[in-house]
Amino acid sequence: MILEDDLGCADEVKAANLGALFKEAGVRVAILNLCESAAGAKSAAQALVDAGVRTAVGTARKIRDDHAVLLADRIYAMLGSGKTIGEAADAAKQALAQRFGSGAAENAALVGDAKARPVERAAEGRGQPGRRRGSRSRQASLDAWLCRAADGIAEGG
Repeated sequence: MILEDDLGCADEVKAANLGALFKEAGVRVAILNLCESAAGAKSAAQALVDAGVRTAVGTARKIRDDHAVLLADRIYAMLGSGKTIGEAADAAKQALAQRFGSGAAENAALVGDAKARPVERAAEGRGQPGRRRGSRSRQASLDAWLCRAADGIAEGG
């Protein structure tokens, strides 16, 4: 995968390396909103799942920017309302089909467990569904850790 570094330069990252980092960090669901990220058995989405991420959503072909925006918007909205990644992907496909036709909907692909959620739901009556205690500080720590880890990958470590 080609990502962008802090200076806006291309930074190639192997999906398997990113998947290993995600697994170690406890990432359960990955959204790969980039062209051909779920195209075939050797796709980036499959590499993430093979490395231990429970589910990845990507695209089977090239994706137009307006399609990618709608795909991400719908998936994140549905996940934010407590839906599974499968339900979120289905809602995104419906939105793509309604706005751009069935070909656009067929481009979105889910690899892995459709019943996965980004975080485990809190026990009934304890906390809010989909949120863990201290999640903001954990997320900030995770973000910082992933940045440091990505720097290590880029440097060959």
